[in-house]
Amino acid sequence: MKTMRVQVFLTSAAILLFLPLFTPVYGQAGQSGAAKQQISNILGSGARALGMGGAFIAIADDATAASWNPAGLAILTRPEVSLVYSDIDSQEIYDYDYAFLFTDAFAPGEDLAANLTELDDIADSTDSGIDFASATWPAQLFNRNVVTQLSYRRIFSLPDLVNEWTEVITFTDVATGEVLFTSRSPARFETDGGGSVDAYSVSFALPIVRGLNVGATVNYVDGSLGSRATLTIFEPDVDNPPAFFVENSEQDFDFDGLMYDLGVQYNMNDRFFVGAVYHTGFTADADETFSFSTLFDGEEFSDSFSTSGEVDIPETWGVGVAFRPIDRLTLSADYTQSNWSEGVFVDDDGFETPFPSFGEQQFDSTAIRAGGEYVFFLGNNVFFPVRAGWFEEEQISNFWGGESQPSFDGYSLGAGIAIGSIQFDVAWVDTSGDERGVLGVVFDEPDDDPNTLDRIEIVNQNRDFSSERLVLSAIYRF
Repeated sequence: MKTMRVQVFLTSAAILLFLPLFTPVYGQAGQSGAAKQQISNILGSGARALGMGGAFIAIADDATAASWNPAGLAILTRPEVSLVYSDIDSQEIYDYDYAFLFTDAFAPGEDLAANLTELDDIADSTDSGIDFASATWPAQLFNRNVVTQLSYRRIFSLPDLVNEWTEVITFTDVATGEVLFTSRSPARFETDGGGSVDAYSVSFALPIVRGLNVGATVNYVDGSLGSRATLTIFEPDVDNPPAFFVENSEQDFDFDGLMYDLGVQYNMNDRFFVGAVYHTGFTADADETFSFSTLFDGEEFSDSFSTSGEVDIPETWGVGVAFRPIDRLTLSADYTQSNWSEGVFVDDDGFETPFPSFGEQQFDSTAIRAGGEYVFFLGNNVFFPVRAGWFEEEQISNFWGGESQPSFDGYSLGAGIAIGSIQFDVAWVDTSGDERGVLGVVFDEPDDDPNTLDRIEIVNQNRDFSSERLVLSAIYRF
């Protein structure tokens, strides 16, 4: 009969060795699927644009235009204010399988194989709040319609997350193939995101010649990526189990700087439209603090550190085309690229870390978007637009590491109503995708020490991501 002491030792060893893989370290903004999907291809705001899949660069022409292409503001001829609210519910389903080899686990020559999987490993995250607000006013200057806008935009934020799962470890005698015992350990990871990157902006736009508009935005970007997280792993194979591992952590990463947007739109003949936008990157001073306290098997220890340095935010650019075959129907498509391979945090000692993934290899991310809008005229200055869109977005990193770049895709539906000076819009955006890890041996060093872990093999690593986003917009024209 195998001793309970050795069973507990082997179970604990298998769990703790892969602890970093079981939980997204949530202070690291790029690791959460929900946060990463926002960061990889940073979009503008507004239910009208998102209802068309985000394909809005060539035809941005309302109060949210500055967040897509500031040149579109030149089309506005009346003062207006806008407000946008966004609510995101996301789910991540983890599926992993690791194989372990323990040499001389119970006695010389008695080797054990262990297989670690998980049950019901589902992480739910939520994020909601004001996404955009603006005040816009046009004025005549040198016989041109010069438009100015003041705006606030939430570029991206860290959602709250709750993840509960059970780790299942099955130990087998290598020589006989006999299953010796199976251990189950419940676990929970919970975080309060509480961090965001926001832009406070002033935009200008004007026509150059008939059909050709240009615009520019100066953005003060304020980043505060804070998180408070708790990881708890409970004792295996016990009813109402107590915790045998608890870690509380706090991380803050703060930076600010100026970023500039340049845009152009050209209306060829009221049927064909083209547009382009360029968002400059910037380098900013940054401060990071991290602290944690851990309780493991009755022993408690803690630590903290702080560091300063510079963070490099890369440039982004995009182009768009649109076609209006009839007055009520608009079709559009966009292509964008963000150079996230250049995103990096360099501390005062010169050590470089990819930002915002904080450790994972980062890729340049591209996105393709297409959408359409059809407007029904209901009479008495009442309009009812309906919209639909599709998109495919490359992600900046793979949760599991490696050189395989994930890609998410999705679709959107939207509608609105405009009654005189008031316009309300709603959009629903569905996004899904997966991230697969690199399979193979990550540790292989046999020796003769008892109870020594000699081999770890990754059999399966996968994370499925899905999210639903509801966006509400209101615009009032004076």
